[in-house]
Amino acid sequence: MKTKLLIIGIIAATNIGCFGSGDVVGYAMNRTVDKATDRVGERIGDAVAASMLANNPQLFYAYSMSVFQMTFYQGGFYQYGANDFEPGQWVRFSVTGYSEANTTERALLKRNEDGSEWWRVETKSATDDGGEDIVVIEAQFTAPDESGTRRVIRMRSLLPGNTEPSEVPITEEDSDRWVVQGGRNLTKESAEGMKVGSTVVVTPAGKFKCDQFQTKSGKATLNWFMNEDVPGRFVRYTQEEDGAVRYTNELVAQGTDATKSKLGTF
Repeated sequence: MKTKLLIIGIIAATNIGCFGSGDVVGYAMNRTVDKATDRVGERIGDAVAASMLANNPQLFYAYSMSVFQMTFYQGGFYQYGANDFEPGQWVRFSVTGYSEANTTERALLKRNEDGSEWWRVETKSATDDGGEDIVVIEAQFTAPDESGTRRVIRMRSLLPGNTEPSEVPITEEDSDRWVVQGGRNLTKESAEGMKVGSTVVVTPAGKFKCDQFQTKSGKATLNWFMNEDVPGRFVRYTQEEDGAVRYTNELVAQGTDATKSKLGTF
């Protein structure tokens, strides 16, 4: 069952990556808060699933893109996913609401002279035996186009159980559809309509004065707490259903020293 959950999440999130950014938002806001898609990365510690990823390039292709979707599009809010980072800046989030807690981290490692960028995404998942599995992915993306969209052109990964990183094949066709979508900025009027006020949010990373944005999708209420001084601007994201918080993605640390590759990419 664990492997099945992982595969479902991979397939669903890969489909997100093929949509336009508006479709990403529509999909994210209309799915229920406990869909298997949101479990991407949570079950990577399963021995069978890890083995499948290590030995199936297409499956890893799907998984890695879903990880980037999860870390860049918190709740489908696309506006500030990557464009507010400077080289070296990183953010780490704690994800709660599942049987196992997840930690996700993303960092802009380097911006080349041609505008292409090296990003690292790292996920940590608790295992059933009390341990921790870590997945590290470093990807080179093209310079953002006018909409902020970036295409992947090179990738390396390190999976649980492996001692050495591995190059991930990227075909030209892959690159054309394997993207981190750029920002479709909300209109000023829409942003004002979604804003419900300002509040102070306290996390392990510190105390932040945040603007709170909110929308509803079916039984779910989605909240974004944003601060302009945080890379990517996200401080906390929550999904509530029937008055109870079912899912939280919260900033727990940030820094400016992520300038070295862990996987020998540069």
